[in-house]
Amino acid sequence: MKRKLISVGLILSCMIASPASPQTIGPGDEIIYYGEQLPTYTCISFSSRSAKRKFLRRSKMVLKVYPYARIAGNRLQICENELAAMTAEERKINAKKYYKIVEKEIKEEFYNDMKRLSAREGQILIKLIDRECNRTGYTLIKDLRNGLVAWGYQQFAKICGTNLKKKYDPIGEDEDIEFILEYNNLI
Repeated sequence: MKRKLISVGLILSCMIASPASPQTIGPGDEIIYYGEQLPTYTCISFSSRSAKRKFLRRSKMVLKVYPYARIAGNRLQICENELAAMTAEERKINAKKYYKIVEKEIKEEFYNDMKRLSAREGQILIKLIDRECNRTGYTLIKDLRNGLVAWGYQQFAKICGTNLKKKYDPIGEDEDIEFILEYNNLI
């Protein structure tokens, strides 16, 4: 009985000491704590275990291939900057040679890693490269090689179930990839 009275007394004293007016916190409200904003966290809820497994599997694939897409985007930007510094005549003579040299270096550096990718990881890599370069895989191959080679790769991609001509769509079809990148603070 004595414990119950002490518990009730403590609860009442806490309520009297800090009269709280009920406030609801909405999604757009900011909580200030000692002058700093608290970090926000995204809680993900899944409708089923299979949906959770599918998300985690996709997340693992995106996180595995994203560094390669970043490297590809950076290398392409460096190549384009170096070619832009050349005159039009030099660019016409040296562009194909330069791209072949860079392609050879990339193959030597990443060939073993790339051949270990699954078909689905390769599809995600193509989408992420499109995201980084703002050009589809087909356009990149056509610009760096030629139209016939690009057509051949497109036909092979269709057999594997993807399309090199399809643009990366962060709002539509590729929304889950974009969410994974944002969730892991990669963008």
